[in-house]
Amino acid sequence: MNIDWKTISVTMWLVMCIILNVIKFAHEFILSSSRLLPLRCSTLSKKKAVQQLPVSNGYDRRDLAATAGMTRLTERATGWYEGELDFKRVVLVPSTGKYEYRDTHFVVHCKAMSGQDCYDRMIDNLSERVDRRSQFPSPKGKEFQV
Repeated sequence: MNIDWKTISVTMWLVMCIILNVIKFAHEFILSSSRLLPLRCSTLSKKKAVQQLPVSNGYDRRDLAATAGMTRLTERATGWYEGELDFKRVVLVPSTGKYEYRDTHFVVHCKAMSGQDCYDRMIDNLSERVDRRSQFPSPKGKEFQV
């Protein structure tokens, strides 16, 4: 059995980064929840000025959520996945002869190695069957669920 130490070390590093981000976010949340009304702008006597937001330290809640979502998607677990995808499909309107985008819900059961692999298989399948101008969402967004 060959062990890919590079993959293991990268995975462990990503897990440690996520854990540290979660701890830092929890610490900041606890500190900020002790205030009753956190204000982000202040008013001056004659002029109104918006106070600059504190410099971001690189740990944003959305970044944490995206990182956690990507970790969940790329986690290797071979098996059957049910993927749901909402995308914009280009269809011809026969009465006008013009094309329009229509929201389309697509559900598939496929055997894949991860959520990302399921997404890739869905997009490959759809891109062969629908107009090339159709718009597919990112796997990190809310339009794709595994």
